[in-house]
Amino acid sequence: MAGDRDSGQTSELVQLAAKAAGVTIKHFDARLVSGGTINRTSIVRVEDGSQYVLQEYGWPFSEPDDLDRFEKEAWLSDLVRTRGIPAPRQLSRLTVEDVAVVLREFLPGQPLGDVPITCASAWRSAGEMLAKPVANYDLPRCAGVGA
Repeated sequence: MAGDRDSGQTSELVQLAAKAAGVTIKHFDARLVSGGTINRTSIVRVEDGSQYVLQEYGWPFSEPDDLDRFEKEAWLSDLVRTRGIPAPRQLSRLTVEDVAVVLREFLPGQPLGDVPITCASAWRSAGEMLAKPVANYDLPRCAGVGA
């Protein structure tokens, strides 16, 4: 399924992820914003005007030596949010066949991929922003980022 997903499969994944999140979605439009045959990200616009982000991971995300990507992403988003950095909340997560699916809240703004910035200055800015808020934070091993 990972290599040959189409808009019909994405629509099915939107419905399943919304149901898992306790969100009722009857009519919506899912627009692919990034991705390829393995990982994809879509913006889901609902008839009431609300929006969500649907992420589809088709890579081997649950290898025995791999950390739980769902748990790690949710934990890191919570961490940076507590430090005042906007990060979307994970509303639901599930696995359908060989595709992991995450439904997140939508945060308005300019996508980072659209910001004209050099790679070096992007890394420097990200490091400066994260170094201050989390420098002395005890990172738990269970999140896959601690010692």
